[in-house]
Amino acid sequence: MKKTNLLKIANEVRLKKGTSYNLVTSEVNPNNGFMVALPGFELKVAEGNLELFIAEYVKQHAYLLSNPERWFGIWFDGTDYIFDVSELIEDKAEAIEAGILREQIAIWDNASNDEIRLPEPQRAGTETQKREYARLKSKQI
Repeated sequence: MKKTNLLKIANEVRLKKGTSYNLVTSEVNPNNGFMVALPGFELKVAEGNLELFIAEYVKQHAYLLSNPERWFGIWFDGTDYIFDVSELIEDKAEAIEAGILREQIAIWDNASNDEIRLPEPQRAGTETQKREYARLKSKQI
């Protein structure tokens, strides 16, 4: 990642309180589809040297972010910066289902520039039952 891109991302977060950036295509904040975080890559950091935090996170997750299907997401929740690796899913029901199965609190709707809060995932039962629950819920939201 070039330093100018790093500055652009940090400035975007400071101005808009969040951004999604594709390191391969250099696209920023698509206006279609839904962003769904991959589980296990969320990082919460306190305010500080945002450029340094971004550089370290991107370096640590370069193997994922070098895939054009993956996006670097960062937003400010009022207290901390939240970093994640996300994927862009075009279909709303599919994105909601994936978010529930990944135990996400919300997914991001790029077109409306707003979050979609998700219900709690089913914790008991077989994997098939959990997927069916998520599929059912995805059609209700």
